[in-house]
Amino acid sequence: MYKYNPYDYDTKLRNGFKLEFSYFQKHKDSVIKMCLTLKRKEKIIDTLNIMGYGAPHKNLGYIGADFDKYFAFVNSFGSGNPHEYRLIKKLDGKTVKTGFIIDSYNDPDFLLYAKGYDSIMLYDVEKEKDFLIERLSDSKEIDCMVSDLCDVLKIKKVTNNYVQIDINNYDKKKITKKYYR
Repeated sequence: MYKYNPYDYDTKLRNGFKLEFSYFQKHKDSVIKMCLTLKRKEKIIDTLNIMGYGAPHKNLGYIGADFDKYFAFVNSFGSGNPHEYRLIKKLDGKTVKTGFIIDSYNDPDFLLYAKGYDSIMLYDVEKEKDFLIERLSDSKEIDCMVSDLCDVLKIKKVTNNYVQIDINNYDKKKITKKYYR
């Protein structure tokens, strides 16, 4: 019945976890809903989101970054808005961080995100440690709004000592900065 509106995003996560997309009705006269659940094999760990049938799948949510024990579950509401995320622990579905996703890096695992509308944070997923790397209100290099950060900032390299981030600002200048861990 709903094969003409399949889910638009990847559903596989590391270590045997996945998102399952489904449609349901509580009873035959009720509104059709769509749902995303976090699962491992056939065990449901948590229901991540439920929305009406016609909502865009980016509103319902999708995988923004995948790490061994966690994943970033992202919701995008309208063009020009920042992409909200929740960093979710796979084993129990608990949210450990929230904000606006900017970029991610694997091996080692890092998440670059905005905490609110001013603080740019770098989260070391393996060590579960946060670093404030820049405040937009004080930055001389980053000249954009939070909604544009995912186009402007990219994690380029991670070493034992630092994280290198490329900044592509509106002046078309590419700036590389190192943030020490």
